[in-house]
Amino acid sequence: MSVKRNFIYNSILTVSGYVFTLLTYPYISRVLGLSNVGIVNFVDGIINYFILFAMMGVNTLGIREIAVAKTDRTKLSNAFSGILLLNGITVMVAVVVLLVSMYTVPQLIPHRNLLYIGVFKLITTLFLIEWFYTGLEHFSYITKRSVAIKLIYVICVFLLIRKPSDYYLYYLLCVLTIVLNSM
Repeated sequence: MSVKRNFIYNSILTVSGYVFTLLTYPYISRVLGLSNVGIVNFVDGIINYFILFAMMGVNTLGIREIAVAKTDRTKLSNAFSGILLLNGITVMVAVVVLLVSMYTVPQLIPHRNLLYIGVFKLITTLFLIEWFYTGLEHFSYITKRSVAIKLIYVICVFLLIRKPSDYYLYYLLCVLTIVLNSM
């Protein structure tokens, strides 16, 4: 695939992220209220720190190793398996630390229900193998899948989020976008 085409697909993916956020965020802020949006952002920020720890450079390593091995099926399989195993170990360590933190850190205890949804997000990042498709230069697949899932997310937000107490559902929808992207 040409560099120009990959650049276009990557640009579409980046721009769609901004466009869909600009479409939903004012609505979410108005319906849920700033307090509930703040709670969701607080919990998601914590989960994202654990994801950052769990991923520990897997994306960069994965892209490089898959790109190097993409012409040799055996090397490709070994690279994929090794990176997935490494990622699985770090994700499980992160999940254990997060679960312990949920019961020992006083600031997290009131938000335990949202954090359980976040644990689901953390676990499913193990199966988010964008690094594999990027290494193989399948930008078309990544872009089409991601834009379709974001479009479904936007529709669900406007149809399902109706009152301030729907912030659990809102966070669940955000997590489901990660889950669907990992399939």
